[in-house]
Amino acid sequence: LMEAQVAPDVLSKLSQVLSNLVLGDNELRRNAEKALYDEWLAKDPGNVLMALAWFARQSPDVHMRGFCAVLLRRLAFRTINAPSGSRIPNNSAIYDGLPVTTIKIIEAFLLDCIANETETSTRNKIVDTATVFAEESFNRHRPWPEMQAFAAQYTTSQDPVHREIAFQIFAYVPRLILDQPVNAIVDVLERGLAGETIPIQLNALKASSAFLTTTDKDGKERGARLVAPMLNTLPPLPKDSQEAFLQALIPLASTDPQLFRPHLSSLVSFLPTLITRTPSHDSSSLAVHAPDLEEDPTRYAALELLISITENDSKAVQACSEWIPTLVQCCLEGLAEIHDDVDGDWLDRDPTVEGDEDGYPTAFEQALDRAAVSVGASILPITFQVVPAMLNLPIWQQRHAALMAICSEVIKPYLQDIVRAILEILNASQKSYEQHQAFTTLAMVADAARTSFLPFYPSIFGMAKDVLRKAAAKSQRPLRCRVMECAALVACAVGKKTFKADAAEFMNLLFEIEESAQEDPDEENEISTYLLATYAKVASTLGASFASYLPRVMPQVLSAAATKQEMKEYGDDDEDMDEKGDYINLVVDGRRVGIKTAILEEKAAFEHLVVITSSLKDAYADWVKPTLEISLPGLKFFWHEGVRESSAMLVPMLLACGKSVLTATDLQTIFRTLLAAISEEGDTGYLASLYKSVVDSILVLPSKGLPVDLANDIVATVQRKLQSLAQKRKRRAEYLLAHGSEDVEEEREGMALEEELEDFVLDEVGRLLRLLDPNHPYLMMVGSVRDLGVTPSQSAM
Repeated sequence: LMEAQVAPDVLSKLSQVLSNLVLGDNELRRNAEKALYDEWLAKDPGNVLMALAWFARQSPDVHMRGFCAVLLRRLAFRTINAPSGSRIPNNSAIYDGLPVTTIKIIEAFLLDCIANETETSTRNKIVDTATVFAEESFNRHRPWPEMQAFAAQYTTSQDPVHREIAFQIFAYVPRLILDQPVNAIVDVLERGLAGETIPIQLNALKASSAFLTTTDKDGKERGARLVAPMLNTLPPLPKDSQEAFLQALIPLASTDPQLFRPHLSSLVSFLPTLITRTPSHDSSSLAVHAPDLEEDPTRYAALELLISITENDSKAVQACSEWIPTLVQCCLEGLAEIHDDVDGDWLDRDPTVEGDEDGYPTAFEQALDRAAVSVGASILPITFQVVPAMLNLPIWQQRHAALMAICSEVIKPYLQDIVRAILEILNASQKSYEQHQAFTTLAMVADAARTSFLPFYPSIFGMAKDVLRKAAAKSQRPLRCRVMECAALVACAVGKKTFKADAAEFMNLLFEIEESAQEDPDEENEISTYLLATYAKVASTLGASFASYLPRVMPQVLSAAATKQEMKEYGDDDEDMDEKGDYINLVVDGRRVGIKTAILEEKAAFEHLVVITSSLKDAYADWVKPTLEISLPGLKFFWHEGVRESSAMLVPMLLACGKSVLTATDLQTIFRTLLAAISEEGDTGYLASLYKSVVDSILVLPSKGLPVDLANDIVATVQRKLQSLAQKRKRRAEYLLAHGSEDVEEEREGMALEEELEDFVLDEVGRLLRLLDPNHPYLMMVGSVRDLGVTPSQSAM
């Protein structure tokens, strides 16, 4: 039927166009895109879409079959401007202008493709396309009964792959089964949940979740018996399948948490076995474990399911006596999973340096915070049965977990008692260790309490200033460093209005400390990092009012940022590489080199520049050019990722601050430096940051906008990078095809991670192109490159 509808010469000519889209160089690709849109889609869209369906079925090249399936989906629902006199409204999809016969031919061929495709990833792409056609048909009040019958037939097939496909279709398009009797639907889904393979069970679970989410109130009530077999799929699963099954349940927990009420006791017994590493959940004792060397996504998924139910059905979980205590216990144990320092002294950590945004402690802190917001004060008595004792435990991870728990809670009812106890420690103790702990805790409490902390501010800030004046002995330097940082955090917490009266005195104290430290090089090195971090926090509190301090502060910040790296090179036979921590040892372009760590620590000044610049805005104008002189070279600072990322963030900020001082020549220099960095950059993660910097820089330009020559150069750079990414993805796919799937499973995971980073680049490139031209022709190229991935997703449509 299809071959009778599409002439052989059409298939031949379009085949060449499609080949050039996938394989051609830049010029071939550009010409192919022009031909596809101007010569084919504009004149004969029906034949184009039918031909794409034909290639998705008949092409001998597996990549071409998958590519055509994705392209069919994207083009069919691409909005167009309807020709004059057309019955189709403007901004409608190509699909809307197709004859019914053409749609039926495409639909029939898609089902044939699904039935006959043997390569799994390509079949998944075809299923994605078919389900999008089905969903869009429903949106246009045009059901697709043939697909319903196709999937229904597959649910009873003896071939497990067929049953997997059926539930995959129902998961994507639950409306295909909503017109069937609920009991019949539930029976089919239950059989799938008990299927003999994990893919069948997983897709049946997704289909069950989609059905229960989509059906009406009666369907939910009568279909609620599905939840038990859905949950029963979890315990027998192998470890590597647990995350996917948990993720399939989370949307249902968010939209219809009431369905889980009969199963709360079972869930609160089972989920902690996936979340924690302790068999017992007795809240009278808190276990501490060394963190996993590799993080386990199953733990995150189980935690998210636990918290999603808590957030969306807070009254029910509070009525379950074990739920909140178990949740708190899980979170407190997770908060304590922090790697110990090499020297074991956690108090030497700089409180101004943010930890990793990812990781177990952060995830569990956020979970505890979300739980506190959801259930309110009822979580406090349970938490504070454990936390006070934890603050006095000998293991620092437990104390740290307690502090994080305090900051995650709605602590207002306990605030007065907490602050009073900490003040008593400060007044009575002469041990720097305890004073360290106390000031750090106060800063965290202030940050959590915000305006509720105002009544305690005068006494606490006065005490901090007193320590800064008096703690001048060498043994008290660490305490003084910690206090200045904590005082700045308290200032941030209470805000400019309250802090402004103390700002001048506090800054003068910092300047005095800075001057006295200059007399002792060791003290100057030790204290300068803390001073710069404190200056940045005060700037973030005062905003433009900090401008008067810039002449005193900025020379130190810029000097630290401009510090040259100290490097030494080792010979091939040199075994005397520095192993004491003074140098970071790297291999660069085949050379063995060491970079002095103290110099890299100075480069944290770039982060302070970001804070100061973003806080002062126009008031920073006088310092824009000196900062650019440092930040533009920082875009290529190979030795420190933080320097590169901060430099990329700084560029658009400086453009926004410096509109009154920057010239057209400056703009050329800035953008050409960015483009040069993009052209040379091989780090995919950082490449996304560079493109974001370009986008944000264009957005803050004055009304005249981007000069034409720069716009052209930007597009040329984008074109080269897209070509490079396409080649990378093609090589990966070829490699996977050339090797057995079992042999390259670990490599496949690495490739998927790399492609995830590349997708961030493609997102930013898409933003950039749409900023230059909402209908830029290279947007098609972005989509084509994305579809070349070894792990394509339906969201790429």
